[in-house]
Amino acid sequence: MTVYRIVPAEIGHVREILPNLRKADIVEGEIATGLSAEEALTDSVMLSYEAIAAYADDCLVMLAGVAPVSLTSSVARPWMVGTDELSKHAFRLCKENRCYVKKWLAWFSYLENWVDAENKPALKWLKWLGFELEDPIPWGNSGHFFIRFHQEAKPCAS
Repeated sequence: MTVYRIVPAEIGHVREILPNLRKADIVEGEIATGLSAEEALTDSVMLSYEAIAAYADDCLVMLAGVAPVSLTSSVARPWMVGTDELSKHAFRLCKENRCYVKKWLAWFSYLENWVDAENKPALKWLKWLGFELEDPIPWGNSGHFFIRFHQEAKPCAS
């Protein structure tokens, strides 16, 4: 039986996941940021209000987090990258990720970001987590298509 554990992400996790990072996540990060995967992930971990590392047994399969848009904003940008092994553990980790998204929506009223329109595993994951996906639009100078995704905190019933 697989043992799952989620720990706070640190810079060392970036170096650990890089050799096994999904090609789609590498391409998406480079197109979206213009940075190498290592630079983009390091920035993501450092700028996140919370960043997590998920293990299946002793194999790091996912890094994820949420970064505020600014110090005074109630809007934040969730992000996630994984390895090819992640698909074998998607159901269990999606359940865990739903808990994190719920917590992040308690901290921030609105979560939004962009995803490569060709990153099918990420699109499936985002739908399962309850994010709304918009129509693809060209991004930056490359004209590569990205999809904005977002989710708003639900108001408390009175």
